[in-house]
Amino acid sequence: MDGLPDVVLLKIFSFLPIADLGRACRVCSQWQRIAYDHTLWKSVNLRRFSNSMTEETLQNLIRTRFSSQLVSLNLGGSKVSHEVFMELSRKCKHIKHLVFGRGSKLKSSCMKRPTTVEFPSELELLELRPVKGDFSFIRRISRHFCSIKYLGIGVMTSKGNIPYLFTKMQQLVILDCTNCDTFTDDVLSKVAQNCPLLESVCLNGCKSIYGSTFSEFLSCCPRLKTLLLRYTPVRDECFQVYSWNNVQIEEIDISACAQLTQIGLISLVSKMQNIKYLNLSYCGVGRAVTDAVLLEMASRRSCMKLQMLDVRWSLTLTPDALFALAQAAPSLKCLGVYQSSNITPAAMAEVLIALPRLEVLEYGAFGKAALSDSMFIPNLIQCCKYLSSLSLINFASLEINSDTIVLSALAEGCPSLRRINLCEPDQTLLALVQRAPSHTRAKITQKWQCVLPPPIHTLDTVISSLRYNHPL
Repeated sequence: MDGLPDVVLLKIFSFLPIADLGRACRVCSQWQRIAYDHTLWKSVNLRRFSNSMTEETLQNLIRTRFSSQLVSLNLGGSKVSHEVFMELSRKCKHIKHLVFGRGSKLKSSCMKRPTTVEFPSELELLELRPVKGDFSFIRRISRHFCSIKYLGIGVMTSKGNIPYLFTKMQQLVILDCTNCDTFTDDVLSKVAQNCPLLESVCLNGCKSIYGSTFSEFLSCCPRLKTLLLRYTPVRDECFQVYSWNNVQIEEIDISACAQLTQIGLISLVSKMQNIKYLNLSYCGVGRAVTDAVLLEMASRRSCMKLQMLDVRWSLTLTPDALFALAQAAPSLKCLGVYQSSNITPAAMAEVLIALPRLEVLEYGAFGKAALSDSMFIPNLIQCCKYLSSLSLINFASLEINSDTIVLSALAEGCPSLRRINLCEPDQTLLALVQRAPSHTRAKITQKWQCVLPPPIHTLDTVISSLRYNHPL
């Protein structure tokens, strides 16, 4: 590539992975100068190299490659010291997105004198959920978080720092505090008072959230769209407060909330006019989601915009109630039904008639079910033309030849189908899968993995949307 102008080399280098860019800089002085160009280091993802990256290497990157033009940095599982933070704050004053990955750790300062650790003051996104280490210094520098819009804090980063961490976060839009035992109802109240622009709050696994301050929380945060409460001990009373009428909730997850009953759910769904994502899986230990809950939604037309419904492990649910809701939910695209003893494959086949726009289905009968012993598969083919992902749980094959034909017909009959997932399949069904033609457009997998989509308006979605200069 001798003779190529710098601007052409710069464009070529922009497509190189970081490792190759490092090799290119050792070719000649021209390539080194171009490889060090700050425009190539505006958005950097170090996740792939974090396990082998030393503190010295990281500091050298900051000094030689990074500049005030750096916008996004993913440190992956790097071990970061206070000195690295100080260097990053000094050199990269305009960084807006800072992400720590699984395995990352903040190491104590090696200096004899106590150091004042600083964060870049223009940060808009800060992901600290997976980080380990002592973050008590954060309490002293809350002034550095005035620009934060997207925040994730975890078990270690929340200790001793909340609610003080939120005192200056008037711009906060998305907050994720998954598994933070120190996050209580009183803390939620303080957060609401300081962060009126909140649109998404994830409290999954927060064992000290009972919902006693939801009234104030909802009143202070009228923009709230997403509320995730999986595995929290919230009570029915928190859904009966009037403040729910002040917010336009679009996504809510109350799966595995053991203390809830149908009383709380009926009160909640009666107030949800814009709900798009509703996860009720194993709610009230499988007893809270009853026919009365679904019929309440159907009668009030509060499911007109509903796109995702998860009612897996709803033990008493009947097909009549599910059919009524399906008829009242013209936008329903994703559905999860499992361990409902009344909803057999034959009954589910009738429900499918009311789901012409279905794209994702996760279904399992109560106990083993035969693949072709009902109209379930034929109705999928006939009624659900947009189906793209299908997960079948606890299915078996009674007659391998005819079932092979059924499975092939499913793969070919749904033109949008790209994946068929078999969860806990019987050995007879595994033998059938091996005989399935390899040329079908649908990929057949065998994983215990939910195919239902997660909520959209979350911190994970924002992080995954970040674009980096170099491909991994």
